[in-house]
Amino acid sequence: MSEVEHIKGKLKPTGKTINEFIGDVEFETWQSNAREYFEDEYYGSAFEIDGKVFLITERKEVDTSNDIFESNLNKDGTIDFEVKYYNGGCGLNEALAHATKKS
Repeated sequence: MSEVEHIKGKLKPTGKTINEFIGDVEFETWQSNAREYFEDEYYGSAFEIDGKVFLITERKEVDTSNDIFESNLNKDGTIDFEVKYYNGGCGLNEALAHATKKS
């Protein structure tokens, strides 16, 4: 069942590409490339921005009533984020992509 999700957290840069981050792994039959493997195996714990992997190091679910797509780039390279969305219309990766386009 779809529901509204409101998540606030922090993205920490790894400085690695998806291929560097996942290393030498065997793909499952339904995964045709590194991106598909990454999105399957690291959904909710890592996210890619401009070709580099960021770890989701803090994640807190919050209950409110309006959609939110916010992010702030910090001096140390981490990104604080807050997203709230109906998960029948988008997922965490899409919400993070929308939020990080602003930072």
